[in-house]
Amino acid sequence: MQILECYRIVTFVPMSHIEQVVDALCESDLLTYGNYKDVLWFSSVGTGQFTPVENANPTQGDIGKRERCEEVRLEFSILRDEKNLKHLIENVLMPAHPWEEPAIAVYETRETRSDTEKKGH
Repeated sequence: MQILECYRIVTFVPMSHIEQVVDALCESDLLTYGNYKDVLWFSSVGTGQFTPVENANPTQGDIGKRERCEEVRLEFSILRDEKNLKHLIENVLMPAHPWEEPAIAVYETRETRSDTEKKGH
């Protein structure tokens, strides 16, 4: 067993687009955890709220009107590597996510992994 420096990424995805986002993330080949790939955690459904303001281009809702929708908390980890993190957010997660401004939180963590994990993932 190893304890490795990682990023834990959390975002909230509307139910209607969860598979689209998950598929894109899994295709990145960065979601490994020991001897497993495509590792994500889904939390129970909750409600997201937002009000699009001037210059917004909302996928859902209207400018100036408060909107609510069912969302799933989606969470995953990658080994700490700035280049991979930037690629994952800019080229994988954001293009697959339906929101113009998705909430994405990145936490620096230390996590366990098996000794057999592939290098670079």
